[in-house]
Amino acid sequence: MTGEAETPIPQLADIHLPEPVPGFPWAPGWWLVLALSIAIVALAAWWLHQRAQRNRYRQQAAGELNKIDQARSDQHFASAVNQLLRRAALQASGTNAAALTGESWHQYLCQSGGKTPPLDRATFDQWQAVAYGADAKLDRDALLNFAKQWLKYHREPTEKNQRFATTNRRPG
Repeated sequence: MTGEAETPIPQLADIHLPEPVPGFPWAPGWWLVLALSIAIVALAAWWLHQRAQRNRYRQQAAGELNKIDQARSDQHFASAVNQLLRRAALQASGTNAAALTGESWHQYLCQSGGKTPPLDRATFDQWQAVAYGADAKLDRDALLNFAKQWLKYHREPTEKNQRFATTNRRPG
C-alpha cells in the first residue's frame, strides 16, 4: 500500500435532478373543477341579470313615487299613488290585479305586501275617497310610507290573492 490513500471524492459525479413536473396538461380532475367553476359563475351571473330585469320596475316606480311626492294637491297625489301601485301590481303579477276595487284592492295590497305592515282601513278609505275626488283629509306621510314599503317588499300574489283578482273585477 502506498502511504497516501486516494480519496474517491474527486471522482464522484454531480447529482442529477429529475426533470421538473410540468404544470400543464392538468389531470382530468382539475379540468372538471375548472368546468364546474365556470358553469357556477355563469349561472350566478345569469341569475343576477334576470333578478335585476325582474325588479327594474320597482326602481322605476320608486323614482316615480319620489316625483309624485312633490304633487301639490292631495287629490293628484292620491290618484297618482293609486295608479302607480296598480301599474306595479300589474307588472308584478301579470294578472288583472290592477282592476280590483274597494275591499278586494285593500286586501290585495295587504296580502301581497310581503314584510310591509298592512294599511289600516281608515287610511285606505281616505286615500280612495281623495283619489276619486272627495274633499277629505289625507295622511300623505302614511300613504307615502306604505307605498314605498309595498313597492320594496311586495311579492307575486298567492293563490288566495289571485282569487280576488279574478272574481272581483270592475264592472264594465
